[in-house]
Amino acid sequence: MNTDGVVLNLKTTEGFEMVYEAFSNKMYKIGYSKTGDKDITREIIQEIFKSLWERRNTLEINGVIEHYLMRALKFKIIDHYRSVVTAKKKNTEILNGYTEYTHSTEEDIAFNELQEKVEKVVDKLPSRCKEVYQLSREQGFSNKEIALNLLISERAVAYHISNALTSLKKELALFYTPRVAMMGVVFILTTAFI
Repeated sequence: MNTDGVVLNLKTTEGFEMVYEAFSNKMYKIGYSKTGDKDITREIIQEIFKSLWERRNTLEINGVIEHYLMRALKFKIIDHYRSVVTAKKKNTEILNGYTEYTHSTEEDIAFNELQEKVEKVVDKLPSRCKEVYQLSREQGFSNKEIALNLLISERAVAYHISNALTSLKKELALFYTPRVAMMGVVFILTTAFI
């Protein structure tokens, strides 16, 4: 394999670094133009180069390395959007299933109890985690808006939201029956889209 007449050996650290230096910026620009998200683009590129490094001893690239990397980038971006669509589809199915429930007085009481339980769990969260969760789920801010508002990275925002949701799932799973727990999952998901 070569890049502009230079033969590269991906099996060596130096050859791998040359490939990374030669193509990572171009891959980032193309990836970012397709995803619009810096973190996702960086993760995709990192996954591509990680896979390339892990398979360096068995991988045979016939042709131009740049074409191989750009194809890999294209397929990783497609996989990313496929997973986003799948997640949205699952959330929609859950929400549609929830709307089929009848709203009886008993369910209203259970839902109010659930909402109180969620508020109690959120109040127990560490202050930064609580603040991030409330901005995200209760006020509808995007991760990017929260990061700018609190002067932290988007990755830190995602970390705090993940911790908050993990705490909620853990606490709610112990407290509610399956039907009410389902309402809890729907409550958490619906507040995510408000």
